Amino acid sequence: MDSCTTKQSRIACSLTTEFNKLNWDYFITARDIDYNYSFLKEVFKINFYPVGKLGYTLEEKLLNYAIRVKELTEIIIDKEGKPDVLISQASPGGVRVAFGLKIPIITFDNSPHAIPVWRLTFPLTTYAILPTSIPKDKALKWGVLPENLYTYDGVDELAWTKNAKFDPNILSELGLTLDDRFAVFRPDEAHSSYFMDNPDLNPNLPINALIVKKIVEEFPEIKIVVFPRYKEQAKYFLDQWGPEKIIIPTKAVDSISLMKFADVVVSGGATMTRESALIGTPAVNCVQLDLLDPDRYLQEHNLPLFYERNIPKAAELTKKILKNVDNYRLKDTSNILEKMESANDVILKILKEKF
Repeated sequence: MDSCTTKQSRIACSLTTEFNKLNWDYFITARDIDYNYSFLKEVFKINFYPVGKLGYTLEEKLLNYAIRVKELTEIIIDKEGKPDVLISQASPGGVRVAFGLKIPIITFDNSPHAIPVWRLTFPLTTYAILPTSIPKDKALKWGVLPENLYTYDGVDELAWTKNAKFDPNILSELGLTLDDRFAVFRPDEAHSSYFMDNPDLNPNLPINALIVKKIVEEFPEIKIVVFPRYKEQAKYFLDQWGPEKIIIPTKAVDSISLMKFADVVVSGGATMTRESALIGTPAVNCVQLDLLDPDRYLQEHNLPLFYERNIPKAAELTKKILKNVDNYRLKDTSNILEKMESANDVILKILKEKF
């Protein structure tokens, strides 16, 4: 399994539980990006090969991709041997190596807006997996064979939230208590391949910083936990409001438990808001894209996920939630989640039937 982000490590780690039950061998390779290594080491305490890092410019992305392809190939040739299959969430480097070594590829993803990534992965994929909320045509147009395209009635994040256990001890790790009111923020992916040409996004000025400003001004009792993607974002929040108001975890933490006890989660991406909605905590997604198919799916299932691309309006929406959190929070979402399917079930189905 190859992991390019913390989310992908969550999926990989959730699969290891199933693989251990079946006595299947596996190994994980992971890229260095924000909390990814710390998450694997500190939260899941799982062994992995550290391979590669994030590129910030087009030139860096290409060079880092080439280096990563070389290092991944060497791990297979010199250390682990040739696996029966690669599983990844559309990892360009991992898929290229597997294709070059004639290793079957299972690719799952729910981000068709990441066109550069899909163009580099889906044409080489053996078996592709999509949530039913995403039209099949979005994968088929890149060369996936219809008979090799699998779907599931759910979202990626269900794999690790459906049976999540919520540990209040996470609060003390960050200097919080059950009596504290706090909000969780995740800035935008300004350096991602699909956002880097957006003139409105700047890693030195996180796009949802205006929302933090409004909360600080109108809700002085509320603390802000920020999970920055880049060093520039961490610096911005601390420079603006200082450590007495802004809490930035120095390592990966049990963020699912943290969000369960939060008043609201606000993100310029999608993963944390979906996680939050799935466990019942109201979430505001201000990603600078049209409403994403999986987000619409969660809304249709009456989970507390709210979308607002306009940042001033997102700030007003966040304030509205904070004034009456109990009106938006779902204490128990298990009856909703039980009706959904997990991507992990489809991956296991493919592995058992095809390998």
